[in-house]
Amino acid sequence: MSGESNMSGNWIPAPGLTGDVQGAVASRLDEAWALLESAVRIDSSPDDGDGLERVVGLVRPSFESLGFETSVERTSDGHPVLHARHASPHEGAETRRLLLIGHLDTVFPSGTSAEWPFDRRGDRVRGPGVADAKGGAAVIWLGAAAALQATEGLPGLDLHVILNTDEEAGSVQSRPIFEREAQSADVALVYEPGRPDGTIVRQRRGARRYRISIAGKAAHTGVEPWAGVNAIESAAHKVLALQSLNDRERFLSVTVAIVHGGTRINVVPDHAVLEVDTRLPDDESATATHHAVEEIIGRTDVPGATASYEIVSDRPPLMPQPGVAPLFGRFRSAGAALEMEVRDSATGGGSDGCFISQYGVPTIDALGPVGGGYHTRDEFILAASLHERAALSALVIAGLSTPARVQHAGGG
Repeated sequence: MSGESNMSGNWIPAPGLTGDVQGAVASRLDEAWALLESAVRIDSSPDDGDGLERVVGLVRPSFESLGFETSVERTSDGHPVLHARHASPHEGAETRRLLLIGHLDTVFPSGTSAEWPFDRRGDRVRGPGVADAKGGAAVIWLGAAAALQATEGLPGLDLHVILNTDEEAGSVQSRPIFEREAQSADVALVYEPGRPDGTIVRQRRGARRYRISIAGKAAHTGVEPWAGVNAIESAAHKVLALQSLNDRERFLSVTVAIVHGGTRINVVPDHAVLEVDTRLPDDESATATHHAVEEIIGRTDVPGATASYEIVSDRPPLMPQPGVAPLFGRFRSAGAALEMEVRDSATGGGSDGCFISQYGVPTIDALGPVGGGYHTRDEFILAASLHERAALSALVIAGLSTPARVQHAGGG
């Protein structure tokens, strides 16, 4: 990674750069709003193949209009992943490679946008996926456009935008793409929605999801119930044991979120399925929790019942890497120049930034618009945060380019 060692937390924007960025954001703001509205009006859940193709087809030319080279890569199950690359106009040893990460899928099923359309009214903007995370894609586009304009092409910086379409399904198929691209990245910025309190994120819990299948034996509940093996009874024991693994003080949670079982009221259930979500603060906790889950699954709580499991999805924790502190310092300095207070926080939700961070890449997350109500009909963003977050990103991105465009304080 070529540029990390030269990244100083004492950076402040060069004279005039802040105004250039603000002017560039203002000049493109209407385009960003049009892009966001069009994207939100397309339903694009991970299982809506047509919608995913349409939203990628919408966003792709918007980056091409900025001079990005674009391509669509297919995951093993066919999900489109949009790549948009903008190479530095000046190649050299000091060129940094910056990943900008977002996603274009949402949790909302087909038909939602017709029932609940994009609505920009007052200081709030509503619509399916407007915060998580189509608003983030709009911020990426607007921030990149402004940074390119303010620096005449970002000399010394290679930009690589990755927008996947299976994030809400756990990014199971797109994970290898992020891990591959992390190998040569210097910095990663992730555009999940800004936290409701306005903070950006530099630490997230990991998320591992299990599907536990329990096998029993069917029998007639009236004629010979004792000949059966009740899989739901076994499941009940495992639910209580799994829930006992919760440790609030350590920010570790285990949630049995979905339970299926049985066939008819007069049949001893011969099968049950548990869907289990675990949220893990660090790698040590992840390992210990996995061993505990395996032990619970292997127990014989009901004679004759057996259990097996599969890991449905797995995101490692996003832990602060060397280089994150000075990178956050750049955001704080950029915020001060823009008269914005920039604070950070940790959060329990996972993101694709976790896949990047595990390779030692300094990663800052939750850079999308500030909002709330994610995954519900109350989802919204604050209208002003679209251009505010774009200006913040643009100023940091501009500052990561050629040193001639930045000013350092205290020996950076």
